[in-house]
Amino acid sequence: MRYRGGLLACIAIVVAGCGSASPDALVGEYAIQANGPPEVKVTKTGGKFLVSLRQGGDWSQAEAVPPCDDKHYADLFGSDWRGVQPVGLCATSGPFAIFKVTRGARARGRTFQTGYFMVFMGGFEIHRL
Repeated sequence: MRYRGGLLACIAIVVAGCGSASPDALVGEYAIQANGPPEVKVTKTGGKFLVSLRQGGDWSQAEAVPPCDDKHYADLFGSDWRGVQPVGLCATSGPFAIFKVTRGARARGRTFQTGYFMVFMGGFEIHRL
C-alpha cells in the first residue's frame, strides 16, 4: 500500500506539471510565412527573455520581454483562454507578444493551426523553424 500511495503522488505531480509550460518553450526562431526566412528570434540570457526582429537583412537590438500573466491571456484569448493553454511573452510597452498555444485550439473565432501566434501590428500565426 505504501508503494501505491507514492506512485499516485508521483503521477499527480507529473500531471500537474504538464499543463504549466515555461516560456523557455518559445526560445528559437520563427517565420511569418511557412518555410520562410527567420524574422523573429527569442533567446534567453541571464534569466531574461530577449526578442529580436529582422529588419531588412539585420536583426534589431534584442529587447527584454517578460512572461505574460493571466490578465494578458484573458485579454488576448478571451474567457476560454485556458483551453488554448497559452505560454507567452508580452512586451510592457508597445503592442508585441509571442505565444505557444495548443495546435487546433479555438479562441475568439480563431483556430490555431501552427501552435504559435504573434501580436505585432495585428495578430497572426507564425511558424517555428
